[in-house]
Amino acid sequence: MNAEVISKLVLTVFSCFINILLMIVVLRKSPKSLGSYKYLMVFMSISELCYSLNDFLVKPEVILNGSFWTVGTNSTRTILPLWLAYPLVLLWGASYGIAMACFGIHFIFRYFMVTGNRQWVSGPLMLIIWFSVPFISGVVYAFTIHVFLRFDNVLEVFQRANVESLKNFSIDELVYYGFDFYRTTPGSEVQEVNWKNMNGVILMGSIVVSFSYLVVEMFIHPLSDSLPNHHDLFCRESS
Repeated sequence: MNAEVISKLVLTVFSCFINILLMIVVLRKSPKSLGSYKYLMVFMSISELCYSLNDFLVKPEVILNGSFWTVGTNSTRTILPLWLAYPLVLLWGASYGIAMACFGIHFIFRYFMVTGNRQWVSGPLMLIIWFSVPFISGVVYAFTIHVFLRFDNVLEVFQRANVESLKNFSIDELVYYGFDFYRTTPGSEVQEVNWKNMNGVILMGSIVVSFSYLVVEMFIHPLSDSLPNHHDLFCRESS
């Protein structure tokens, strides 16, 4: 095994140990006043576990070259068949959207817990609704990557001609997606803006900015303003 494989293995084992330990502590040692918030903590640990295992199994490689970058794997990096590796590469890219959604749900839970409106984050139905948000975010991100950041024939030829590590593989041995600011049509030396990739990045950025703004304005700012008034109540409920 080379150094990269060893380092990924060590980090994956460490991540699994820490997250499993955290889940055990949360489920067995958390106070009753924590309520359904403990299930959110377990949910976030599970998502981190899935990311770690996915990263180890697929071993995605990020390549930067000039105006473009690409993320993918090949038949020598992953132990999985490539038909399975591609959706996992999309999931790896979508993990950012999942993490941001979990981060936002975390503050929403804290807001309702501190303000005493726990009915909005309690019970099976409400948990299913809130926990579905990261899944929906991941699906939207993965779909956006697949539609907007999958290279067409022009960009594929350009990438394979300019990335040394890809020249030794046939197209059937690679799965990847990427972004290139420019594209050059066959038979022309004029570079034009690659609006397909640009629209994909703009869409994903808009999702993150919009969701983050809503969480900040609707939950974080009101929570910080009302925190002194609710501090004593929360302390009494926790005791």
